[in-house]
Amino acid sequence: MGERCTVFIESDLVHHQQSGAQRDDLIAGLSYSIVQNYLNRVVGDRRVGNRIFFQGGTAFNKGVVAAFEKVLDKEIIVPENHDVTGAIGVALLALEERTWDRSGFKGFDLSHRRYETDIFRM
Repeated sequence: MGERCTVFIESDLVHHQQSGAQRDDLIAGLSYSIVQNYLNRVVGDRRVGNRIFFQGGTAFNKGVVAAFEKVLDKEIIVPENHDVTGAIGVALLALEERTWDRSGFKGFDLSHRRYETDIFRM
């Protein structure tokens, strides 16, 4: 499927599906396409280290994680809260660099406030 835009990749998926490709093969192809796109367009000619920490929503996709491991021949570390690690890091940096006396942001003292969690499913 290459590393083209998602519209073209979607067209490829539909074409391969209509040609009889199995769902698992389509998902694997899409996963490898995502990996190649990232490596070629984001990493470029920079070196990939030996300890790879995968964060963000895409880390939910086990197929993409497996494709990264296969292509790079390295273990990919996906932390438990990978979907919010970036936000937490930015919040900590903002707190460190804070130059204001007051803020309307309601997150810096969250660890000291009482709250409840709930699950919402559609």
